[in-house]
Amino acid sequence: LGLIQLGDNCIEFVANHCDQCINVITSGLSTGNTICETQTRVVQIDSGVNNMSCESVKPTKLDECLQPIGYMRSIFNRKNGTPRQASICPQSKGFIDLNKCVFNNPDHCLQGLQHFSHIWILYNFHLNTNKKCHSKVRPPRLDGQSCGVFASRSPHRPNPIGLSLVKLDEVRVNYCFICELKDGLVYVSGIDILDGTPIIDIKPYIKQYDFPESAADCDQNTKNTDLTNDSPQPETEDTAEETRGGNDWIDGSVVSEVSVEFTTKSLQQLKNFHKRDDENVCKYCLKHLEGFEDSKNAIKNLLRADPRSVYRRNKCVDRLYYFTIDSLHITSWFDIETNVVEVLKIKPFVT
Repeated sequence: LGLIQLGDNCIEFVANHCDQCINVITSGLSTGNTICETQTRVVQIDSGVNNMSCESVKPTKLDECLQPIGYMRSIFNRKNGTPRQASICPQSKGFIDLNKCVFNNPDHCLQGLQHFSHIWILYNFHLNTNKKCHSKVRPPRLDGQSCGVFASRSPHRPNPIGLSLVKLDEVRVNYCFICELKDGLVYVSGIDILDGTPIIDIKPYIKQYDFPESAADCDQNTKNTDLTNDSPQPETEDTAEETRGGNDWIDGSVVSEVSVEFTTKSLQQLKNFHKRDDENVCKYCLKHLEGFEDSKNAIKNLLRADPRSVYRRNKCVDRLYYFTIDSLHITSWFDIETNVVEVLKIKPFVT
C-alpha cells in the first residue's frame, strides 16, 4: 500500500512539473522565435544598407532639375593662367549671354539687376578632368598642405559648382533683327571664370545679408533695402578673423606674392595690341581689354598671385610658364631665388 501511495504521489509530482516544463518550453520557443525574427530583420536591414547604391538614395539627379541660364564669354580662354579667386584681377572682364530657351524675354528676368554694384555667379566647372573626388585636397595657396575639400574652394568637388562675387558693370538687352529675339547680356569684371562656362544662376550681392559684419547688425528696417547699390566692404586686419571665421591657419601658410617685371621686348610687343575695332578686325584686336595699360595691369595682377600649381612650383622650377588672356599669349619665367616673375614674350593668341 505504501508503494502504491508513493507511486501515485510521484505520478502527480511529475504531472504537475511537466505542465510547468511545457509552459517554460513554450515560452522559450516564443521568445526564441522573436529573437530569431529580430535578428533576421537586422540582417536584412544591414544587407539592404550595404547593398544600397548612391543612386538609390538620391531623390533626383541634378542634371534633371538644373539647366544653364546662360554662358560666360570671358577674357580667359584656358585654365592655365586663370585666377583661382575672383577680384584678383580687376581688369578681367566678360559678359553672360543669357539662354533664350530659359527666358525668351530678358527684359523681365533682368529687371532691377542694374541697381546692384556686385553679383554672385553660380556656375559649373565643366572642364574638370578627374572623375573621382577626394575628401582632402591640396590648394595651391597652401603650398602643398592638405585640408578638407569643404574647407577649400577647389573645383574638384562632389558637385563641381563654382561661386564668384564679381563687379556688375552693365546690364544690356539687344534686339536681334535676324531671329527677332532679344539678347540679355550681363557685363561683369573681376572674374575668375573660363570662356564658355555654363552659368547656373545669378544673384545680387546685398551687404546687409552677405557681409557678416553687416548681417549681425541687420534689423527689421534693413529688410526693405533690396535695391541698394552697396559695394563689398573691405576687410581690415582687426576684423579679418571675426568676419572670416578665423582663417589665421590659412594666412600663416599662404604663398607670398611675387614681383612682376617686363622685358623691353615684351613691352614693345604689347603695344601692338589695341582695342577691338569692328571695322578693322585683326589678330592684335583685344576683345575685352581696353589697350596697353589695361593689358599690362591685367598681366601684373595675374602673375603677382602666382597662378602656378603646386606641382609646377616645385617640379618645374626652370621651365617657362605660358598662359593666355583675351587675345594675348604670354611667356613668362619665375625666378625662385629673387621671387620675381619676368614677362619675356607677348604674341597674339590663335585658337
